[in-house]
Amino acid sequence: VTFLVREARAAQLQADGLRIRSPLGDADLPVAHVTAQDLPALVAQRPFDLVILSCKAYDLDSAIEAIAPAVGEHTTVLPILNGLRHYAALDERFGAARVLGGLCFISATKGEHGEILHLGKPAAMTFGE
Repeated sequence: VTFLVREARAAQLQADGLRIRSPLGDADLPVAHVTAQDLPALVAQRPFDLVILSCKAYDLDSAIEAIAPAVGEHTTVLPILNGLRHYAALDERFGAARVLGGLCFISATKGEHGEILHLGKPAAMTFGE
């Protein structure tokens, strides 16, 4: 798993790792991460099988541009966003055959120090064609 993140988040992940706070148990994890600037070099070394896209709807266009170098001939894109409008844009850019449907049920937010705050019950994810 490699996270594609903005510069500020990359610095935070480099310094602190991924910090998750949850009533079900906390975790502090080192994670691989890359910025959009460095993504093409990483893709040249090893293509991605799956790209999970999670962003706010207002960031969709820039997110599509950011992940584009990671989407190759055999890459599947799994969007986890609110609503359904994003599918048209993803299908147009990457081809409907590469875009899966998906739902995610999780209550979480980012804390003031960049930690992920899981707010409740166990999460669930469903995806497929």
